[in-house]
Amino acid sequence: NSIIGKIETIKIGKRAGRKSARHGARNQHRHKQFAKWILESFPHILEECAYIDDNSATNDANSDNSMTITRPMHVLDVAGGKGELSARLSLCHSLRVVMVDPRRADIASVYKNTVVPKLPKKWKASFDKNLEDNPSFLEDELEKKFSQMVQCFSAPPAPAFHSVQTDTPTGECDESDSLQEAVQNASLIIGLHADGATEDIVDAAIRYNKPFVVVPCCVFPNL
Repeated sequence: NSIIGKIETIKIGKRAGRKSARHGARNQHRHKQFAKWILESFPHILEECAYIDDNSATNDANSDNSMTITRPMHVLDVAGGKGELSARLSLCHSLRVVMVDPRRADIASVYKNTVVPKLPKKWKASFDKNLEDNPSFLEDELEKKFSQMVQCFSAPPAPAFHSVQTDTPTGECDESDSLQEAVQNASLIIGLHADGATEDIVDAAIRYNKPFVVVPCCVFPNL
């Protein structure tokens, strides 16, 4: 009986190991696959959130007096964590991205050490060449296409109710005002394993009539 018990223990251990290995392999490309699915499912962001050089936009506006300059739209990445999804959308697909997360992310490091090694050889070579020509290339690109709001995300109040709060001391609502503006200017709100912010993403999207997509974490099976 003891020998059988040992054999069963070994089998269970190997099975658990195989399951864990498969789980890791299945999830390691989740940001890449999610980004691809987002672009296919919400093609409007390719136009609305595409990065356009500010000088070009200014010249176009000057040549057409009827053109109204509005604040550019962006993809709002809620609870983006280390920032791999934001890095892929902004640097691989040249989209404007605003990420909301209470922990400051090192997007440049994530892109260089996590995303670039997985890119096709042609893209890697292009990145290396740009970096060789300009050592601050990565930081310059991020400054133009990416920004992070270092705070927790909560669904801002509906615009009609928010606008009547005129007696609030200056500075007290700066954070909530910025969050409201980020939601208003979002072309799409996304949350990949956004944990506790998942419901707030849905609430914000409904209140502001924004398209959204969330992939709930396994610790929220009832969402």
